Amino acid sequence: MNRLTNYCGKWIRHCGWYPDNKIRIFNRTNAYWEKIEIHEEINFTSKVPIKQLNGDILHYSYYSIQDHIKQADKFTDLTAKVAFEKHKTSSIFNIFFNPKWKFFNSYILHLGFLDGYYGYIVCKISAHATLLKYIKLRQLINNTSDGIKKNTIE
Repeated sequence: MNRLTNYCGKWIRHCGWYPDNKIRIFNRTNAYWEKIEIHEEINFTSKVPIKQLNGDILHYSYYSIQDHIKQADKFTDLTAKVAFEKHKTSSIFNIFFNPKWKFFNSYILHLGFLDGYYGYIVCKISAHATLLKYIKLRQLINNTSDGIKKNTIE
């Protein structure tokens, strides 16, 4: 089913947030929930057809911009840690370019501007989260290579 997200009282239909397809009904003999660092996901043990159900799941995500900023900070800690454990790199190019691309992609290509003020805020926070992720990853890499505390984000 599609997931339609309510952000600070406004339904977000763009920004890459909709349709946010989620599998909700499945046979537990063919699939299982896998806990990963940030969100759980459904994995299938065999090839099964996935059918799209009509309608939307109404998802109330953030009641305030401050909630979104706090969650983005927590998630960027986790994504940086996972990237570090997978031996990913973070260059000046990533830090400079990827947040700009994230904003352009979500605000222009995914039509975030059609969601008005909150569409702009969603896209800016998403871009800022991308910046934080690469900065935090670089900090983890530098701390390890410098012999400082391993696996810490301050």
